Amino acid sequence: MNSTRCAIAALFSVSVAAMASAAPTTVKEVAAALEKQGAGAMQSAIMNGKPMITGRMMDTGFTAVLKTCDDAMEACQSIVFKTCHDSVGIARLDMLEIANAYNQRTFRGTAIVDETGSIGDVVCVEYEAEFPGDRTFGDHLVTNWAEAMADFEDHVRGEMSDRLAASIMAPSP
Repeated sequence: MNSTRCAIAALFSVSVAAMASAAPTTVKEVAAALEKQGAGAMQSAIMNGKPMITGRMMDTGFTAVLKTCDDAMEACQSIVFKTCHDSVGIARLDMLEIANAYNQRTFRGTAIVDETGSIGDVVCVEYEAEFPGDRTFGDHLVTNWAEAMADFEDHVRGEMSDRLAASIMAPSP
């Protein structure tokens, strides 16, 4: 029985030590890194129990949702950046094809089709980063996000232009 207690105590102390060595981040740190990258019009709030930041970078709106946070929502160990491109006039199937094409050619984020309700479906890119243990949040993650955002915008604009041109050139029934 004593050996079981010792084993449980040892596992608990290893878990606590791993959590203590984690390098969490705060909304203020994320906002400062985003501002260095040129983000503006930023606002922060708690939504659905998670701290988040909204703003604009490279003339595009984005959200950054912090996850795996402590009880006070001040120290978090992961973040998800997200931006969406409205797809007015583009069929859902075409949006799914645009997202799939992006995901097949890049490792910068993940493209998804999201249903927003008010304006219908949008095609989005998400970039998720975790910083457990000795990994830390830093400017490099915001730089990676900015690159993913620019790459995604170029991809979506190119795909939508190609599809529009193809529909104009297609013979009418």
